[in-house]
Amino acid sequence: MPGNKANLEITATDKASAKLKKVGRNAEGLGGKLGAVNKKFSSMGMGSKLGAAAAGAAVAGLGMQMSSMARDFDRNFTQVMTLLPGTSKKVFGDMEADLKGLSQELGVNLVDATTGLYNAISAGVPQKNVFEFMRVASKAAIAGGNDLTSTVTTLAQVMNVYGVGVEEAEDISDKLFTTVKLGMTTLPQLSSSLANVLPVAQSLGVSFGEVSSMLAVLTASTGQTAESITRLRGLFTAASKDTSILAQAIKRELGASFADLIASGRTTSEIMQDLRDRMPLEDFRNLFRRTEAQSAALLITGENAVKVAGAYDEMTESIGATEDAFKTVDESMAQSWDKSIENLKTMGVEIGTVILPLMGSFLQ
Repeated sequence: MPGNKANLEITATDKASAKLKKVGRNAEGLGGKLGAVNKKFSSMGMGSKLGAAAAGAAVAGLGMQMSSMARDFDRNFTQVMTLLPGTSKKVFGDMEADLKGLSQELGVNLVDATTGLYNAISAGVPQKNVFEFMRVASKAAIAGGNDLTSTVTTLAQVMNVYGVGVEEAEDISDKLFTTVKLGMTTLPQLSSSLANVLPVAQSLGVSFGEVSSMLAVLTASTGQTAESITRLRGLFTAASKDTSILAQAIKRELGASFADLIASGRTTSEIMQDLRDRMPLEDFRNLFRRTEAQSAALLITGENAVKVAGAYDEMTESIGATEDAFKTVDESMAQSWDKSIENLKTMGVEIGTVILPLMGSFLQ
């Protein structure tokens, strides 16, 4: 109905007034340029209508693009809302503003940040400090050249497996960056496979810092991330089974189970080295039925035992590793460009949110 259409336009314009006034000042300059183009068309005998049509098409295309971005953001943010039933509109409004602020400050894609927020809340990160977590994850993703969704998932996995809160997120991120620095791996490579070893490591009492130190040495020795994680998981699995040759040898030679030795303060590398020192090398090799476990044990003992110990020490002193890496990337020309682009996209989402209801009428 005509009246409803008019009301829609008036309401949307009222809601948009503050933003569109600012955009309008820029549009005046654009209008002058479009007028010049129109005159050019006229001088060529093509008529002012053709120039107006071209300008209208350009404006329509821009409007469609901004509306599309607004639609994608709204769709993702609505999914976030489904995870928080009973939450007030004011809280959701504050969360939306925090997301846009995070995007503009750090230069993360707004739609990706919304997906990351959904995954974080879905993984159990409390709403009250989810943006503290998102800030850490965003900096880690930017510094490590990783996508935000994968980074959120990795940090949340470590937190959930080891039963720690958001206050440990930055420490986990720092250990990941220290692993990258000391090993031959990347944050995306770690993100894709790390979950395969964490549950069995945690069940034996092996800390995330110790897992990280061994992965640093394993990847530095082999250049293979997924394979190194598989080797380490094989070693932990063999050590955890009471009936395995390895587990029986540990109890016989060292007087306690692998888990009990870990609980007493020993590290995996120290346990394997002690066991290796008590028998001929060939006998030590024969303790492992699977080559993955054998390879891991050999690579964290012998000459590499000192490297693992050194890496473990660095893990305990890794505070600030993420922030240092982020600052280096954030000062680069490429990141400045990316940040500017994401700021424009965020502005486009805000404008698109206003004009989305009008696009159908405008296009008709």
